[in-house]
Amino acid sequence: IFFFNLLNGDKKHFTTNTQLPYNSISHLFLDGHHNLWFATTANDLYYISPEFKLIKANYPSPQQRIEFKSLILDKNKDVWAATYGNGVLHFTHDSVFAINSRSGLKSDYCYSIQIDADENIWVGHRQGYSLISEKKKLIQTFGKEKGIMGDANQNAVFLDPKGILFLGTSDGVVIFNPSKEKKNKVPPKIVLNALKMNNRPMAISERIVLPYARYEMKIDFTGLSFKNPERVNYRYKLENYDNDWSVPGTSRNAVYKRLEDGIYEFKVIAFNEEYTPSEKPVGFLLIIRKPVWKTWWFISLIILVLVGVVVLIIKIRERNHKKLEAYLQSELTARTKEVVEQKDEIELKNKEITDSINYAQRIQASILPSLQKLKNNFPESFVYYQPRDIVSGDFYWWEQITEDRFLVVCADSTGHGVPGAFMSMIGSTLIKDIVSRDKNIKPSELLGALDDEITRSLNQNLEVHTSNDGMDIIVCEFNMKKNHMIFASAMRPIIMFHKGEQYYIRGNRSSIGGEVYMEKVFEDQEYHLAKGDVVYMFSDGYPDQFGGPNGKKLKMLRLKNLLDDIHNKNMTEQFRHIKQNFEIWKGDFDQVDDVLFMGIKI
Repeated sequence: IFFFNLLNGDKKHFTTNTQLPYNSISHLFLDGHHNLWFATTANDLYYISPEFKLIKANYPSPQQRIEFKSLILDKNKDVWAATYGNGVLHFTHDSVFAINSRSGLKSDYCYSIQIDADENIWVGHRQGYSLISEKKKLIQTFGKEKGIMGDANQNAVFLDPKGILFLGTSDGVVIFNPSKEKKNKVPPKIVLNALKMNNRPMAISERIVLPYARYEMKIDFTGLSFKNPERVNYRYKLENYDNDWSVPGTSRNAVYKRLEDGIYEFKVIAFNEEYTPSEKPVGFLLIIRKPVWKTWWFISLIILVLVGVVVLIIKIRERNHKKLEAYLQSELTARTKEVVEQKDEIELKNKEITDSINYAQRIQASILPSLQKLKNNFPESFVYYQPRDIVSGDFYWWEQITEDRFLVVCADSTGHGVPGAFMSMIGSTLIKDIVSRDKNIKPSELLGALDDEITRSLNQNLEVHTSNDGMDIIVCEFNMKKNHMIFASAMRPIIMFHKGEQYYIRGNRSSIGGEVYMEKVFEDQEYHLAKGDVVYMFSDGYPDQFGGPNGKKLKMLRLKNLLDDIHNKNMTEQFRHIKQNFEIWKGDFDQVDDVLFMGIKI
């Protein structure tokens, strides 16, 4: 698009390089606000404002790439667009309506569009024009029968101030003056010519009754009009079959492929070329009788037979049931005595097992360090410890190894219940023994020594009967005087808030125990902490718990968001939130693993 200022010689050029949707422009149209609308190939409507800005029009998108040929705006600011292959698109401010050959348009390939003084839309095609009347809800076509022998030229259309329409064609100019058009107000008279049911002619009467069958119905009709009989249009409807009247058309027959039992009423209306309708619809009532199996007496008979069969079956079943009940009662009496004896024996064994596990739980609890020792060094701290069963595979351990060094361990052993408890006691005992031998040991060295001890303790270096048992573990050394932390981990991360910002810190990707032939490396990570910083350590039982509205895992992202919300609260409040969040998320789901969650504030 080129803009030329004829006063000063300035010019502007819009192309695809300046965001124009397409370079080939078919039509330019200036609206009352001096906005320049243009027709091109695009997915939406565009115009260029008086400030030379390319603007996407505030109309719904047609949802596809359209080749627009011509545009016009009506008095309601609706856009009417002639397209090449998609008929006419009518854009309102909230909808797009397509008018095409199926709707009665002469062709889907359009070359021009114009609005006349009566708000009728004129659309140019090859060999004629289409007239869209919004008021009459009518589409008329004009071609050779109206003396239009040529093709409509692109955008060769003009409406003069007197309302006279000039249409440019390949065979000259067609001039249409609405004021000189003679209106035909005589409605056509409808005659039903013929009726065929399954290709067999039938006499037409007001009421036609047929025996049950599947029918194909064809009706021929004619609208008698002495002026332009070939311009008569028809609309018809078969009640109880069609949802609405047919689209107006010149076809003089209606075909219905499959009619079954029911009551139908056929109606047809004719319209002359001015769309004046016939005085009233003409038609007939068609009744197709129901088949035998749909009659009331047949259905009643079937119901009676079914009721009789059901009663007979019930009587036979009752008799057999009484025989079976007597047999089962005798068997039940004998089995009940046996079951009661077995129940007493099982309850006794279950009590012995439960008592043993409860005693093991007291032993495990005695091995775990005192919470008061942690509180003495970190008054702001908490431990949420929730075994899945009575005893747990998760365990914690801490000890003040020198005057200014405090060691904290958070571990998750393989398994849970009794097997996990054995591993936790082995791990706790070995850690205590390793630290007692070397007070200056670093967290990474502690993990390496623990891995060696676990491997030897469980005979994991043997080729036969090897064990994959082990543990994921976090070791944190806190220097209270320097506010310094050394962190080493086997497979478990920690979450730390330093000066209010969250950090997710991963450990080494090797477990303690397990992989015998794998070379393992454990590294120390050091951090300088500030007063108010919080360190969280936890086993995988918390983020892996199923629950919530969809029965999915809690996962690490939700845990991070929870800690973001509560890390500024005191540790007693944090403990309450951690515990309540887990219980609410779990809901009625079973706990899947042991849970250990620790928080320490500097």
